[in-house]
Amino acid sequence: MSTIPDSFLEKTPLFTLTPSKLRPSSLEAIFENWPQETLPVLQAAQDSRDQLMNHMDGKFGNIVRVQDVDRYIAQFVNIEHEKLTNPRIGSSKSNKFGWRQSPLVVEKYMDRSFPGTYCQNEELHLIFLRAILLMNQGYEDNEAGRPEAAVQNLRQAAGVFQYLASDKCRNVDQSSVPIEFQAPVFNAFMNLCLGQVYAIIASKGERDGTGKSALAKICYTASTTFQTAFDAIKAVNPADALHRQFSDWIEQMTALYHAYACALFAVAQKSKDEDGLAIGLIRLALKEVKKVDNLYPKNARPNAAIAELIKKLEPLDKKWSE
Repeated sequence: MSTIPDSFLEKTPLFTLTPSKLRPSSLEAIFENWPQETLPVLQAAQDSRDQLMNHMDGKFGNIVRVQDVDRYIAQFVNIEHEKLTNPRIGSSKSNKFGWRQSPLVVEKYMDRSFPGTYCQNEELHLIFLRAILLMNQGYEDNEAGRPEAAVQNLRQAAGVFQYLASDKCRNVDQSSVPIEFQAPVFNAFMNLCLGQVYAIIASKGERDGTGKSALAKICYTASTTFQTAFDAIKAVNPADALHRQFSDWIEQMTALYHAYACALFAVAQKSKDEDGLAIGLIRLALKEVKKVDNLYPKNARPNAAIAELIKKLEPLDKKWSE
């Protein structure tokens, strides 16, 4: 038993995405014939948009940016209401909302613009940005040794993605929506965040001395949740609406946490002198991680965790098989 590693779950490979950025846009120029009496509404929203844009470019934390997003969304809802109830307000053909979207479709940023006619698209981008910021904050919290805060932020992010998947996109003209803004993508992100919650809970449980069988069950739940995220991606239309790096990350995490579950169950069985079952589980764990080892070379965090697990499992397989 001395060959058994003290821990398997030291590192939790959490996904992060470089957030989208707002491009300079003048709301007064985008909306034509805006009534003078409600111009302060437009100007307040412009101030909030500019502040968010500056904070996205500067060295500001995710939580500050989330607060900026919330302030701007609240003001932008008033703009949407005014536009919908005042038929005199028009949309400029030359002045548009501008965003530099995160590289989910291709390996580079994409500049996007859309007219005031599709002003709900601005809100959609903001809500998606809010979810990404919360997800990224979960990573920062976990790296800083704040697992409880990480779990809270990831759960909040999952709730935002769920809202986008189930409700918000229905009210937006689909011809104006970016290709990756669709329910299967949002469902994938939602389950990715929830899977990461289970992964953090498992890691903390191991540090706190939780039993191997209990940890294995948590890791298995994480794996099945990642699998649900991976299944959601299969419904994306067109199939290449997401970059392979994202789908490969989720595939790697699905296999990695299945392997963790098998390895932890194996140790539990070994302690009961169930040697044959323990060896079979270790070999299943190795099979799982080896099939996704370095699946996408740029996925550094999963690749490192997979390599470390293989390094721990191979000696166990050899020792227990003697």
